[in-house]
Amino acid sequence: MNNLEKWKTLKSKMVLDHIWCKVRQDEVELPNGKIIDDYFVSIKPDVLIIFPDNI
Repeated sequence: MNNLEKWKTLKSKMVLDHIWCKVRQDEVELPNGKIIDDYFVSIKPDVLIIFPDNI
């Protein structure tokens, strides 16, 4: 599993920029040379969710 090769980011643009969620569209080149032009990345801020338990 240590022989994984990194992807190369060719282009990147933010397609959704909201306070709770951001989505970025990347164009990437895989180690085998294949280019993927619609790789989407979801970026979420650190959050804490608390559920009260009154039972």
